[in-house]
Amino acid sequence: MISKTPEGASRAPLHRTRMAELVVLLCTLVLVSTVWVETDLYRYVLIPLVAVGLTTYFLRQDFFPMIGPIGWACLLWPVHVALRYLWVEHIQPDSTGGSAEGVYMFTGAYLTVGYIFFLYRNRLQRLLLPFFVISLVTLLATVQLSGMLDNENTRVEFLFHNNLIHASIGAGFILIAAFCHLLWLLDRRPRELPLYWQQLFLLLAVSLFALLGIVVAASKGVWIALLAALPLACFAVWTETRGTTRLLLTVAGIVAILTMALVFGARIEHLIGNEMASAWALIVELFSGGPVREVVLNKIESGALPSTFDERMRIWWNAMSIWRLDWLFGQGIYWENLWEQTRFADIGFELMHNSYLEIAIRFGIVGLIFYAILFGWCLYQMRRATIEGLVERKLYLFLMLSFVFFLVTMTSNSNIRLAIGESYMLVVGGFGFFAYYLRQWSATQPSR
Repeated sequence: MISKTPEGASRAPLHRTRMAELVVLLCTLVLVSTVWVETDLYRYVLIPLVAVGLTTYFLRQDFFPMIGPIGWACLLWPVHVALRYLWVEHIQPDSTGGSAEGVYMFTGAYLTVGYIFFLYRNRLQRLLLPFFVISLVTLLATVQLSGMLDNENTRVEFLFHNNLIHASIGAGFILIAAFCHLLWLLDRRPRELPLYWQQLFLLLAVSLFALLGIVVAASKGVWIALLAALPLACFAVWTETRGTTRLLLTVAGIVAILTMALVFGARIEHLIGNEMASAWALIVELFSGGPVREVVLNKIESGALPSTFDERMRIWWNAMSIWRLDWLFGQGIYWENLWEQTRFADIGFELMHNSYLEIAIRFGIVGLIFYAILFGWCLYQMRRATIEGLVERKLYLFLMLSFVFFLVTMTSNSNIRLAIGESYMLVVGGFGFFAYYLRQWSATQPSR
């Protein structure tokens, strides 16, 4: 028998209902599912997330956070993108409409994703265990160890992505997340947490298989990105741990690096040796004092570059040729028409294989500055919230490590217009606004 609600009793707000909480947590898990599978589902789950966020924001009476100048910039940027699209279509009737232009309008969702993170800040931790369990299951199901020790140019697929580079980036995010959560776990005592040892084993297994998958996939850009993040990870071990834990992690890290070098050194050298030598030779020539464009063009047309390096050099030459037509504002969606007029238009790709150039050819220096300020602000807000004791330090560490990793992978891949890159930017942008709202909320609370 169901008792009646007493007259005058208020119902729980929408975002506090069990159904809304379940929907939000599931949608948030799908939002980050691009590390496992490359689909557009992360876009569709934005609809219920934004719906719950906006409804709560405008109906809630006790707290109404400001979005600030960066928030307004995030809302106006999609308007700018849309107006440029319409303007180019108007003045260039032959425009082909560009490619994946809509992804640059997602900044408008960062504010609401951040508000959802703020509303459910005490519940999001429940997603960690499912995230790592799913990560381990997908890695175990797809990582193929056969051929790992071969010195041939063997690249083995894993996870559920359209190509190995995307899968390696996803595994890189999983590896960094497992590392940061491992540091958090080691900061606790076994009796403080249920399933402590099971979680420890889970995180170690996830880290191992994510790393093995990255080695087998042989994505050189991801290898370099992980190396770039390694100094920060080492610094974190020394600052976030102490005593025996610090010693064990340091020894384990050294042993792991030496083991990787001994077991996979020959394979890694075989796969990247020629490209590293070619890149170094190009750098030396560039600093020799000759005209940059002439040096690069001669290198490309010499036919001496390794195939993948040569492809990227040709693509980047085309992209720079388009960008230099308007350094400040770029070409908008008309870049695709101009691509056919570039020197190496027959390369067979229209992805720049460089996220910075993806932005530059469309929006020029203005676009690069906009994204730099936006994500710099997001990291700043997270840092301030961490210093003020509002955010767990390991969460901020994850954002810093993953962001360094992401920035480096962007130099050799068009992450910004891929599912995994778009969803990651939604998460980082969301956490930036989450921290901004949280700091405002904290300022309204009585001093303790």
